[in-house]
Amino acid sequence: MSNTPVVVIGAGFSGLAAARELRAQGLEVVVVEARDRVGGRVSTRRLDGGLQIDLGGQWIGPTQTRMYELAAELGVDLFPLQEVGAAVVHQGGERLAAPSAAAAAVLERVDALAATVDLRAPERTPDAAALDKQTLHTWLRGQTDPGTAAYLGRVLAGGLLAKDAGEVSVLQMLFYVRSGNGTASLLATRGGAQQDRVFGGPAALVERMADALGRQHLRLGFAVTGLTLDGDDWLVRAADGRVLRARRVVVTVPPAVLLGVRVSPPLPSPTRRALASITPGLAMKYHAVYPTPLWREHGLSGVFTTDAGWITEAVDNSVPGDARGVLTFFTYGDETVALGALPAEQRRELLLAELVERVGDARIAEPADFVEFSWEDEAYTGGCFSGSFAVGTMHRWAAALREPWRGLHLAGTETADVWNGYFEGAVRAGEREARRVAEDLGEVRAGG
Repeated sequence: MSNTPVVVIGAGFSGLAAARELRAQGLEVVVVEARDRVGGRVSTRRLDGGLQIDLGGQWIGPTQTRMYELAAELGVDLFPLQEVGAAVVHQGGERLAAPSAAAAAVLERVDALAATVDLRAPERTPDAAALDKQTLHTWLRGQTDPGTAAYLGRVLAGGLLAKDAGEVSVLQMLFYVRSGNGTASLLATRGGAQQDRVFGGPAALVERMADALGRQHLRLGFAVTGLTLDGDDWLVRAADGRVLRARRVVVTVPPAVLLGVRVSPPLPSPTRRALASITPGLAMKYHAVYPTPLWREHGLSGVFTTDAGWITEAVDNSVPGDARGVLTFFTYGDETVALGALPAEQRRELLLAELVERVGDARIAEPADFVEFSWEDEAYTGGCFSGSFAVGTMHRWAAALREPWRGLHLAGTETADVWNGYFEGAVRAGEREARRVAEDLGEVRAGG
């Protein structure tokens, strides 16, 4: 058994940010990570010739200040999303340059309602309970025609939370929109949340964070199976029998993963219910690689959203300095479930046929590489992009995430009140709890 003042569980952006802040506050810390790598829901694969394929989260954008500061501090270069040509909205059987006037009007209403949300305490939002008990699907159907409602359900619930509109409450959606500075910010490429990428992938940035922290503070392959309170300390137990004793613990893994850890004594009922209410999104991310970005020959940027079909949205994920074109696209919710039941080759054929229709080029059916990756099958993730509250639960249990319990602190992007669900939210949440731990232990030392 080893002793340390603080253990951080999870070596993703949130965990490493927490550990670096704790070190800056003069505290010793150990970061434990079940995987054999750092990064959590970040992973970058290299194809032949070095082309980066970002399998997990990948973008940052304006007002995500901590991410830009980290990139500058750690010497990681950024580049803008490649968007050469026209973006397209496929809505109501038409190819549009932007969402229809009806869709734009509803998005304005979403932003107006989101402005009323209390980010620090969403349960204090006006009419919080009523908003939380209504699904986004039902609300949208009451705002506009069925076709427009279906399109907006796909791009909002799907594109942002990786869920179907019937699985998301209005309160949860409004909170997320307010947290990310509005629908225009969240849905846009240039000037929005998908504006910039990292050379080498976000994995390159998280590796630099680990180096800056000091690898001696990391314990990889440390799969936490139990947290046991022993007097005033926590015993952090790994599957292989290793044990760490700590005065404080900061948990940064997804709520669904924490639920698989045996905590003794049990967490308070509101905290357990809050964690159980936060379910991971259900998405698949695909990458089709071509010798060149074929869509540009047709005046298209590769950026599109749709109201029908398997694919909800796509972007050009090509990398400067490499001639190849990468078209990355996403499926969500029901479409992901249905596709997942099919053989891989049939899934590929269906998706590529749909891309051919969207781009208007038969060559799209024959990519040089085709990459898919399921975070649903990752033991220490359980789904992507991040977790969100089930309908009717946010107004009841969100407050339970904000308060530490007997020295156990919850961080991770799901606990963030700014840029919830993004790298930025993860970093801010980790640093927030690190400062609380430092203040708490400082008071303990002063009192002792």
